[in-house]
Amino acid sequence: NNSFYEGKINMQAIILAAGSGTRLHPFTKNKPKALINLAGVPLIEFTFNQLLKTKANISEFILVVNYMQEKIKKYFGDSYNKIPIRYVKQDKKLGTGHALLMVEEFIKEDFLMLYGDDLYSFKDIQKVLENKNCMLLQKLEDVSNFGVVSVDGKGKVIDVIEKPTEAVDSNLINIGVFHFSKEIFGFLHKVELSSRSEYELTDAVKMLAEENKMHYTIATEFWKPVGYPWHILSATQTILEHRTDELMVHKGTVKAGAMVEPEASIDTGSVVEKGARIMGLVVIGRDVKIGENVTIVGPSVISSGTIIGKGSVVERSVIGVRGRIGDNCHIHNSVIGDDATVKDSIKTEYNSPEKTILVDVKGKKVDTGLTQLGAFVAKGAVVSRSTVPGEVVE
Repeated sequence: NNSFYEGKINMQAIILAAGSGTRLHPFTKNKPKALINLAGVPLIEFTFNQLLKTKANISEFILVVNYMQEKIKKYFGDSYNKIPIRYVKQDKKLGTGHALLMVEEFIKEDFLMLYGDDLYSFKDIQKVLENKNCMLLQKLEDVSNFGVVSVDGKGKVIDVIEKPTEAVDSNLINIGVFHFSKEIFGFLHKVELSSRSEYELTDAVKMLAEENKMHYTIATEFWKPVGYPWHILSATQTILEHRTDELMVHKGTVKAGAMVEPEASIDTGSVVEKGARIMGLVVIGRDVKIGENVTIVGPSVISSGTIIGKGSVVERSVIGVRGRIGDNCHIHNSVIGDDATVKDSIKTEYNSPEKTILVDVKGKKVDTGLTQLGAFVAKGAVVSRSTVPGEVVE
């Protein structure tokens, strides 16, 4: 239906960003999840940029906020790329349906709604625009932790089952991109509190489906949820793999005898000393000092103001702003928070060939499903001894 696009249609984009992101601890202790830095860009800014690449004419961003909302407002102000931003506070944690009802009075026409803690591709968002009342789905082997969507194979949704307890005959899950008409609000007003004491958006989606009005499309590009600390690594990798040439800069100083591969990006004021090797998808921010004989292997991000001591190795890791990495360190598969310090000769052990690595999240051990994972170091923390796989240092 190409007539849909003649003259860009105006579209408000609602992003749900009220959650406190406790599972991303320790990185959400001092910033909201929306501002978690991924390859130099806050998570939600990545979403803004993908929305702006679609064929829709985004007329307004509406952010549903609560936790550390002042930091989000301070960072973005009242517009992004000249598009106004409206902030709407969700006072109570009453779920996605409740969050959407908060914005009802501001909605003028059809709109997009996205979860604020996932990465989506503009190409997939684009497909959701092609039908009114449409949702984006992803095929997944293990669907037990998600809202499972059963479909008719002809583009229509039949049912949504939140976190199913028994076997379901669908491997498609709801990943949180919707194109709705204002009709959704009538259904939302009928939704009752769920078993987890929330007003679920998916209950309203079910009602639309019962009237044969809910469409779906399946993601073919990428989808990366950023729910747990280790997701920062996989999300960073996805962003680096999909970044475009205009994000590549070659501005720093590379001393004679250093080797920098062409897909590395080095920003203004950064210095790479002799004998250093920078290989693969690596982003180095501004005013970074890479010491002699340092090896950096991508996908890795070294944020602005960081200093890496001589002879150190950084592989598949993210280092926050103003990081201090000592001499002869080995940092693997790790996320080092802003202003953190790693003393000389520290190793983040990361190999666990026999069993998957567990990480302590809110006092519970969560199975990452990974056999290689380093450390998660909180903002301002000091690492003065080597760490075990999956260790959180605060």
